[in-house]
Amino acid sequence: MSKILPLEGNLLSNEDLYLKIADKVAKDIFRVRDKMQFSVAPLSSNYYSFTFSMKINASNKVHDVFVKVPKECMRGTTLRILPITLKDRQMAKEEELSLRFLDRNWNNKELDVCWVKLLGVIPEYNAIVTQRIFANEAFVVYRNWELRRRLGFYTYGNKLQQSMSKIGSALGRFHKSNAEKHIFYISDLLPKIKLYCKQISNNTSSKILKDVIQDLELLKNTEFESYQVKTLKGIDIRNILIDSDNTLYILDPGKIKITYREADLARFLTTYRILFWGSLVLPIVKFPDYKAEKLFLESYYSNSFTPEPQVLNFFLLKEQLKHWDTALDSLQKLKWPPFVKRIIKKLYVDSFYEICIYNQLNIIKQRSKK
Repeated sequence: MSKILPLEGNLLSNEDLYLKIADKVAKDIFRVRDKMQFSVAPLSSNYYSFTFSMKINASNKVHDVFVKVPKECMRGTTLRILPITLKDRQMAKEEELSLRFLDRNWNNKELDVCWVKLLGVIPEYNAIVTQRIFANEAFVVYRNWELRRRLGFYTYGNKLQQSMSKIGSALGRFHKSNAEKHIFYISDLLPKIKLYCKQISNNTSSKILKDVIQDLELLKNTEFESYQVKTLKGIDIRNILIDSDNTLYILDPGKIKITYREADLARFLTTYRILFWGSLVLPIVKFPDYKAEKLFLESYYSNSFTPEPQVLNFFLLKEQLKHWDTALDSLQKLKWPPFVKRIIKKLYVDSFYEICIYNQLNIIKQRSKK
């Protein structure tokens, strides 16, 4: 049994540690001890993980491998692999269990929508080892297709719609295979929405937040029929790769949680709607083509159960508030001059999400009158 590293102790540098992890991957998963039989790419990092790729010659075959060490959000801190915290270990275990479950239960290969294949884990270093995918970020590809569509190249708009439709069909099939009918109460979602509104109001003076609370309080006793399913936090457009054959690969599924199917739909659609977030064209091109979103939902429901749009509307509102709160928190942690952050907050972050929330709230109110 592998020894688990202590949470504290002598902290090796990232460079030294990742090479040790690479050795363990070669030895423990591929039974390769000769360092001439594998090569290791440079270490990369973001606020949530450390990653690197490997080429390993084993069993007369070259294996392309991707290694990931999940971390709690490291924004505003020194990026270090060690110490490995209990939360780090929990995240890695949840990802491992989810990938194993999806390997048995996804069954959407004919749609060309796949989850990355788990090859093994290195518990000692909290590392997850998967097949390496040679593809581009769907987020970037979709953005380019949408910009070309707006310039009159409508073939790219069709490609975007077809790709979104495939994801909707695959997710609908998966949800239908494990769905149970439940009653959704708006009051159950209200505490989370209020929490996001409170946290956002600590960083902005937007009046729309009071409207959200007041309008939803009037609807808190409303209920709808829906379905609870196994939901996946990894259903996020920023977590998907697309190759030259337009096959889609979804990476980290995160923790599987049983809740309303609309949680997954809202999570994915919100990340689609912010396709141009962080781009210089956002003030001009705020939202991508609605037809692709519509086709995603139509394909989902054609492979699942009858839709209840108002439940999705509430989950979309919650998800948009969550993204607004995250954007403000991330901005505050940046080491930029305060006056620059104030300008970006007012003209970029707040103005964008106020439009999102205003539109979503109006849709909810209009449907409530019917």
